[in-house]
Amino acid sequence: MNMAIKLRRGENFFYAPVTGLLDKKEQKRADEIYTSAKNAVEKLNKTRRSGTIDILAGWHLRGVLINQIIQKFGITETEKKYFWMMLYDVSGMTVPDHIRKNDFHVASILANYPLKRLQEIGAWSMWREIIGSTKIGNDDRVARWVVDYIVEKKIKTRDQARPLLMAVRNRLKRIDASILSSGELANKLQEVVIKNN
Repeated sequence: MNMAIKLRRGENFFYAPVTGLLDKKEQKRADEIYTSAKNAVEKLNKTRRSGTIDILAGWHLRGVLINQIIQKFGITETEKKYFWMMLYDVSGMTVPDHIRKNDFHVASILANYPLKRLQEIGAWSMWREIIGSTKIGNDDRVARWVVDYIVEKKIKTRDQARPLLMAVRNRLKRIDASILSSGELANKLQEVVIKNN
């Protein structure tokens, strides 16, 4: 199925079909996704107004809600760039220039980790730095390795994490990590640790 997204322009809504054509089935799906996203944003806003949630916990909750919508509607990787645009529209936030600056994408990745573990690492800003790297954020195995390393070494600030993040990016610079087995990737990442000890 091709995705169409529902967006607001002023007081009116319009549909932006990915294929340029829009059928009733795509329109209905776009309406359902938009409603689900709007309900998720409203749920989060109520939680934030209650004052019981910090920034990292708020983005983690966003990620959980986003992943539920992705799973419920079977949103594919190719559809996600349109889905992110729709989320920015629903939330009233400005759409970033690049996916690496996409807070909803970062939140979706963060939702794969327990909140307590994320809090051990540090604040939301540190997480944005970690996931914001293409080589780290595009491969969950690399992200998990970096997270585990940061927890093990008790790195707490972005400044402390930057040398590691740069070393990982440099080590994987000319490598397509997606074609490496988990063992091969672990060996490449172990070389990063040896060089930075």
